[in-house]
Amino acid sequence: MKKLLIFLSILPFLFSETVWAVSKLECRHSFYEIIQRAYQKERLNWDELDAVKKKMARAPWLPTLSVGYDRVIRETNSIDLNDNISVSSGGVFVGPGDSNLTQSVNQGDQLRLRAMWRLDQLVFPEATINAFNMERNVFKNRRELSDDLFKLYLEREKTLAQIKLHGAPSKEGLPLKQKLNALNDRLNAETDGLLSDCPKE
Repeated sequence: MKKLLIFLSILPFLFSETVWAVSKLECRHSFYEIIQRAYQKERLNWDELDAVKKKMARAPWLPTLSVGYDRVIRETNSIDLNDNISVSSGGVFVGPGDSNLTQSVNQGDQLRLRAMWRLDQLVFPEATINAFNMERNVFKNRRELSDDLFKLYLEREKTLAQIKLHGAPSKEGLPLKQKLNALNDRLNAETDGLLSDCPKE
């Protein structure tokens, strides 16, 4: 009778631990789901890269346009002085001087529009080199992100296996729960909320 009472008293605790472990185990996502969501969050999808590469391939066919506007104001002053001197037997005669002042103002507006194509870019455009570099960087970033997330994913799977094996006992259960919650939070942050449906303790 005494054993029965003890068993009945600890039964709710065992049941709660089992339910918690099962609910955690039901919140399973494959690594493919996790990494694809992470690629999408970090904008490392190949589809986006292909779209950018297509735009870069069309870029050399577009001319470089330049627009300019000039406003010119020019003022010109011209002064001419002429003296008339006449020498004869009757004496020296100084005639009236002639003076001429000319002033002109020229004003003009000029609008320039120029389109220029670089023929060398049509043969081997810089956009091609930039596209290669971009693709290399995307591949490198995808690999680094995949390695980091795979470590987290394996650690989470090990923790789930330990909880399932030990039934999350009271002595070891709390550290395992805290560890699993922390791993879920990290993966959730990297995948833009993919694991938000996972229950917490």
